[in-house]
Amino acid sequence: MEHRNFSGSVVCTAPADTRRLILENVFWADLYNVFIYRVMLKAETVDISFPMRFNIEGSKQMYGKITMTFQWSMQIMTEAMRHLIYVRCPQGRRIKIFLPQKK
Repeated sequence: MEHRNFSGSVVCTAPADTRRLILENVFWADLYNVFIYRVMLKAETVDISFPMRFNIEGSKQMYGKITMTFQWSMQIMTEAMRHLIYVRCPQGRRIKIFLPQKK
């Protein structure tokens, strides 16, 4: 289970949480972003969740969440800094990147 502190980081309560990287506020089209795709390729597991993707009325934004779990030996911060710093969004929207943080 994850808990967020005031800075937006994920506070790790279980050993598996230290290997988890979360991207929120993403669109389906962001999966084709070359920098996000590179990080997804290095992850051990990728969980993609878009609950409102097939919204018919069109009034609600179709935001989703990507949760990636990495191997024990991989440094998540290195991969995030190497690739995710180049991700750009249109004005008015920001992708939230949550890195693991211990208490």
